[in-house]
Amino acid sequence: MVVDIDSFLKIRAIYGLKAIERSGTVVTESGLVRRDNPAEHSWSAMVLADYLMSRFSVEVDRLRVLELLMYHDFVEIKCGDVCISDTEGRRKKAQEEMVAALEFKEEFASGFGDKFYSLFLEFEAWESQEAKFAMMVDKFDAFLHCMDHKEEWAGWSKEKLFSYKVKYFEPFPEILELFYAIVEKLEKEDFFGK
Repeated sequence: MVVDIDSFLKIRAIYGLKAIERSGTVVTESGLVRRDNPAEHSWSAMVLADYLMSRFSVEVDRLRVLELLMYHDFVEIKCGDVCISDTEGRRKKAQEEMVAALEFKEEFASGFGDKFYSLFLEFEAWESQEAKFAMMVDKFDAFLHCMDHKEEWAGWSKEKLFSYKVKYFEPFPEILELFYAIVEKLEKEDFFGK
């Protein structure tokens, strides 16, 4: 097989995902406090998805779910992450991400670019059972990550959390029940209203 080296090396663009900051805090073993990145989030979301698919009765294509999660945030290499509480940034997020997705589709070799673009559109459309599950896991992962950093809950109420998250869990009643139980635990531990 003859490989076009220049085309192949375009894959290095994915490493840019490690440089984008998200709003979640990470405290390293040496005590360094930093922001997490979409590459870390994608990895933990894939592990969470695998765990949930193993523990709950969910009728989804496992590989498809993992692929959706693996590629869903590539666009953030070009347009960054937008925090859930950034109302203005979220208004233009969808349009900016679509432009980035189209650019990636064109920049990568046709097979890989087409695959990424197809997965991105499926994830964003939130219509297939796999996309609904992947989207729920995406939201669940960020929620679970913040549980280690109580200070990040300033300004949040249970109602506000529900308004942002519950709709993603509704297609999966058993996992929605788990989500509600975790929120009740957080309420008892005074995560809200600070």
